[in-house]
Amino acid sequence: MAINRIQFQQGSSLNAFLKEYGTDDQCRSHPEKARWPKGFLCPHCNGKRCCVVWHGAVKTFQCIGCRKQTTLMAGTIFHSTKTSS
Repeated sequence: MAINRIQFQQGSSLNAFLKEYGTDDQCRSHPEKARWPKGFLCPHCNGKRCCVVWHGAVKTFQCIGCRKQTTLMAGTIFHSTKTSS
């Protein structure tokens, strides 16, 4: 039987993956750091200060300057995706 190249591709081990994404908090914080590595940046006015407003389980960022709200996944390929959280 031939080697399954998908199964044996280079990448992180299961232990390395669990170390980085093992908890719900780690899974939530990683996209935020990836999208805004230097801190929040408003997509409407480029403001750098925000407050967090929770709409149920959805974390919404409200710009202090223009008061527009955005979510972490808004404007990304994950926009409108649903998770079981």
